[in-house]
Amino acid sequence: MEIEAMRSKSRDSSFGGNFGGGAIAEQIVTEKERQFMMVHKSGDMQLEQYQEEVARLANCLHVQHVATEHARESLSRQLAGTRDSVMRDLYKQRTERHMAETRLEQLSDTYVADARGSLAEEEKLQEESRRYTRDVQAEICNLYSDIARAHDFRVEKGRKLAEGVSGKLDEIREAITAERRIRDESEKTL
Repeated sequence: MEIEAMRSKSRDSSFGGNFGGGAIAEQIVTEKERQFMMVHKSGDMQLEQYQEEVARLANCLHVQHVATEHARESLSRQLAGTRDSVMRDLYKQRTERHMAETRLEQLSDTYVADARGSLAEEEKLQEESRRYTRDVQAEICNLYSDIARAHDFRVEKGRKLAEGVSGKLDEIREAITAERRIRDESEKTL
């Protein structure tokens, strides 16, 4: 409509007079209209292309958003599963370590008790050995004392025996001497 209003104006203008300028003006206007229409069509086509591109990009963004959400949910599930698995494994390792430490503590307590028992028994055996050694030493001392006393006793008995034998021999000698005297006297008297 605007174009027709412009055409009628151009006919009524001073160019539409005697000079034949109205036909040229109309050609220029027609050419400008055609150019305008081409630019307008080109702009509309570009606008449609841009709208299609924007729709395609919006669709891609929506798909990307959905894919990202799906990936986020999937990763969250995997992360939760991994965390649960790690926590279970960690709990299992802690439990096993605690059990091993408990077993080790029990074994060490057993070995310590055995070692203490062995040390006590060893100490008892050493004390018994010391007592036995003291007893043997005392007995050896007693034996040496007994041997010394027996030696002294034998020496004393031997001395007394020798004195007794010497006294008896002296008596025998005196008796022999006395008998000889008696014999000599009896021989003389006879």
